[in-house]
Amino acid sequence: MKGQAEQPKSENDSFVRLSIAYNQQTRELQAQILPSNTSVSYSNQTIREMLAEPDFQEFQIANNIIDEILHKLDAKANTTIILAKKPEFTQYTLKLDDNTNEL
Repeated sequence: MKGQAEQPKSENDSFVRLSIAYNQQTRELQAQILPSNTSVSYSNQTIREMLAEPDFQEFQIANNIIDEILHKLDAKANTTIILAKKPEFTQYTLKLDDNTNEL
């Protein structure tokens, strides 16, 4: 990933990494903070870049969520944060009756 410096893991350190993924079953965009063997540095900018991926453009993500992610990363909390949920849509097909001009 861009803007991330990796360092080898020592025996006394615990590291975490950030993964952004869409869960199809729950229809949620999730930030997962997971254990890692290397140290990865995240900033507000690097997380914004991760969220700017084309697959995530349709989600409306709250502005304060990046601060929450950074806080959880600093705490090295192995957790999942729900960033947004994809709404369910119902598709309608409208047909105009040419004789009555009604839908």
